[in-house]
Amino acid sequence: MDRLDDDLAMLHAERAVIENDRKSEDIVRRSESHSLLRPRSHREPIDEFDVATNPVHEQQIYRSPEHPSTAFAKFFKSIHNSSFIVRYFTYIIPLGVVLLAPLLCGILINRDLHVGGVELEWFSIWLEIVWLTLWAGRILAKLLPWPMGVVSSIFTNNSKKWRDMGKQLEMALTLFFWWLGVEISFLPTMRNHMIPNYKGDTAWQSTVNKVIVAIFVGVCLNLAEKIIIQLIAISFHLRTYADRIEINKFNIGSLVKLYTYSKQKITEDDSDFEGPGTGSRPGSGARTPMQYVEKAQKNVAGAFQKAGDLGAKVAGDFTGKQVVKSTHPHQVVLMLLHDTEASQVLARRLYRTFVREGEDTVDSEDLRPAFDNDEEADAAFTMFDKDLNGDITMEELESVCVEIGRERKGITASLKDLDSVIGKFDNVLMFIVAIITILVFITLISTSAAGVLTSLGGSVLALSWLFSATAQEFLQSIVFVFVKHPFDVGDRVTIYGNTGTSLQGDDYYVKEISLLYTEFKKMEGHVVQAPNSYLNTLFILNMRRSGGLAEAVPLVVKFGTTIEQIDELRRRLLEFVRAEKREFQNNILTEVRQITEAYSLSLNVVFFYKSNWQNELLRLQRRNKFICALMTFMIEIEIEGPYMRTAGQKPNVPFYVAGDRFASSTTSTSYGPGHSSQDPDLDIDRIPAPAARHQGSILRRARTSSSRQRGESVSAMAKRVDFSLGMKDVSSSDIMGDVFADGERRQAVKNAAQCSPSHESVIEEEVEARKSESRAEAEADDEKAEIRGKENLHRQGNENIMERGGA
Repeated sequence: MDRLDDDLAMLHAERAVIENDRKSEDIVRRSESHSLLRPRSHREPIDEFDVATNPVHEQQIYRSPEHPSTAFAKFFKSIHNSSFIVRYFTYIIPLGVVLLAPLLCGILINRDLHVGGVELEWFSIWLEIVWLTLWAGRILAKLLPWPMGVVSSIFTNNSKKWRDMGKQLEMALTLFFWWLGVEISFLPTMRNHMIPNYKGDTAWQSTVNKVIVAIFVGVCLNLAEKIIIQLIAISFHLRTYADRIEINKFNIGSLVKLYTYSKQKITEDDSDFEGPGTGSRPGSGARTPMQYVEKAQKNVAGAFQKAGDLGAKVAGDFTGKQVVKSTHPHQVVLMLLHDTEASQVLARRLYRTFVREGEDTVDSEDLRPAFDNDEEADAAFTMFDKDLNGDITMEELESVCVEIGRERKGITASLKDLDSVIGKFDNVLMFIVAIITILVFITLISTSAAGVLTSLGGSVLALSWLFSATAQEFLQSIVFVFVKHPFDVGDRVTIYGNTGTSLQGDDYYVKEISLLYTEFKKMEGHVVQAPNSYLNTLFILNMRRSGGLAEAVPLVVKFGTTIEQIDELRRRLLEFVRAEKREFQNNILTEVRQITEAYSLSLNVVFFYKSNWQNELLRLQRRNKFICALMTFMIEIEIEGPYMRTAGQKPNVPFYVAGDRFASSTTSTSYGPGHSSQDPDLDIDRIPAPAARHQGSILRRARTSSSRQRGESVSAMAKRVDFSLGMKDVSSSDIMGDVFADGERRQAVKNAAQCSPSHESVIEEEVEARKSESRAEAEADDEKAEIRGKENLHRQGNENIMERGGA
């Protein structure tokens, strides 16, 4: 049943990919039918990971509403989504025609008209220059990323990064080119085209020029600020996430190749199982209906797949682009990695494909047929073989697939949070730029404003105590997030200091990183918020960035435990960790801590994990396994605790009772005929002692399944007895460290809330989709009825044949 459930989950994922592709094609088709001005280009499915891992800080100036409610909004959205040529002509021409009106009046009606001494036609020409320079700067800024990419390719191999940076600077560059053209054209146009013998005041020209200069200074500062923001985003991305992104993409690519090979192999196995003459050889009455059912299923699935692929191919031929098929393995793998259970399904599918018959593990030779060369196969095998023991188990495969999906979501969430942090930092810098622009404007307009600004600056400094704490917190947060950056979203961290319930530190999972605070998820599930300025002063242990960790198990044994017993315990533990090399490192340390009053001996047994403690359930599995093995060895070597030396704890150390205590405690007890509890001649020594009932450990009982058999090693015994105490079944899912489930649920609710009943077109499309599904179900029912009819006919024929044979 488990394999059947896995196959159904795989089919469900493939069907979901086909449905998503079909919906995207329908959206593109409807948008093209509603807008004739839309560019004829096929929209590829957008990968959220590729969008989130773009190293630049992306800013969207305008986002059209999903479902416009008015006719003008629908028209504006259709224009906004059209090609840039149609868009620019639609924006430029109306206002350009309006500005031509005073120009025509000055030329055709009255040439003596003027504006502040400037001829009307030339003043109108300057207004046209102001309007057209905006769009000329926009076009120049749009073309600038390509020469930036060409020049950067001379000095670096990642020219795309600089092209993307140029695209994000388009608006700032547009404003810069625009106001540069306005500043260059204003004074020459005004002063060289004054009307003759004008006696009026022309000081307005200098005033307007000062205003233009102040705005131009603000635009220059804005461009410099945007460049600094982009450089911070790019450098931080390269320093922190570039390697993780490349490794994650390689891991997903390896899974895609393995899944492709698995799918091809299963198809070949199915064809071999059917045989060459299956289709032509008549079957029995029981086999024939199943052949019809399988044939109908294949026809229906093939029809859906071919229909989707044919539509994509037609769109690709029309647009001149290559379109991948709806069942492309990359899309299916991404769909499966999005969920923990689906990731485990993918792992089990790959395990069943590559494991040899009669074996429990997969080695490097089994993976080579799925890759192009041996180096890529070895790299993929190293990806799965986390413990570096030379083989891969199904548990390892499940854990790695879940980790790859979790890493993908972690990188995406981290970069989204940090992009939000950079956006807030950008807003703060923009506020500073606005303040500087206002000060420059006041200084240029009024020469006496310098003294006012000086006195105002003194007053602000006198009140600095009001916002000094906020400024200090802001700067500490900037240093903590961008410079130190001790963790990412999804990391398990231990924060030392006055944190946790006991105020001595605690373990957390990072849930969200903001500019001034960070949200954590405790191991128990609580969500905790901490200011970054406070975290900046604490010691933080990052589990994900750590390597293999060690743990010390304290033991308190009785005084008199021999050195041979301690050495034997270490030897057996060393044999155990060597046998369990995929879980532990080959090393055991023993430390004698102290001797307490010749009564007890304190020891530390130190063992080493193969991995860190990012996965808490995996850590519990390995720790339970080691502790159970330690307990088994201590029982076999007869290492006892100090309390076993206390009277009454063992049969050979009895508990002696004498005096009035015995008499007072046995007033109502008789010991045979003629004896009472008050008999002064009672001889306590002659009282027969009860038979000692020594109950051994459950591991020493011969008839229990959990006992260790003669000559059996503890590692072999661990295959029968679950030393992990149930943790091995849930360790690969890492449900405690999943900090993305809540965000995914909120996003799903948000997406569902966007579709309201007011969107009539969406409802109509949903109704049509349901009608088509109903028609498909009706056709499937008809086909099933036909198959049942044929099955009944075959059954009746077989019964008639049997009756004739009996007769």
